[in-house]
Amino acid sequence: MIIAIDPGLNNVGWAIIKSFIDSGVIRVKGNTLQEKLVFIRGALCSQFSLRGPGVCIIEMPGKITYARSQRGGKSLNMDSIHKLCMATGVIIVEMARLGYDIEFMVADEWKRSFCRRQFAAGKDYFLAVARQIAGREVKTDHEADAVCLAWWYVTGKEKDGRNADGKDLHGVRHEVS
Repeated sequence: MIIAIDPGLNNVGWAIIKSFIDSGVIRVKGNTLQEKLVFIRGALCSQFSLRGPGVCIIEMPGKITYARSQRGGKSLNMDSIHKLCMATGVIIVEMARLGYDIEFMVADEWKRSFCRRQFAAGKDYFLAVARQIAGREVKTDHEADAVCLAWWYVTGKEKDGRNADGKDLHGVRHEVS
């Protein structure tokens, strides 16, 4: 079984590929950072504890820029990145605790491979493709990223960590004992 997770502090996208595709989004509740992190841990436990062993692929941010800052300044973006890293840490620890082997895939790398080097594709592209893969409406861009990541991992990534073009995808495998 393959589980792909697109981490976030407000929405965590997930997709599972076994003999079919299941996916969704965890809409994080809580007012404080601590409440949100505890919510993410509990939601992961309830969603994935009975699914059985497998591999969990977690999307990691690639190049970090300040372009997404709504205020155009470093403080908002650095704070957001710090919080995303904390949420990702909770996800890594909880999925490892549940017995999943953890792999990381850098967003820029797998998305470029998935789009066949046409990385100008934005969230609308991934939403449309995820709808085709899942055969139904996909709720958020986080869920779409998780569906596409899981599908890419199963169909496009070869076992030696290279894509179909032979390019190293910089995925770092961590097996949890």
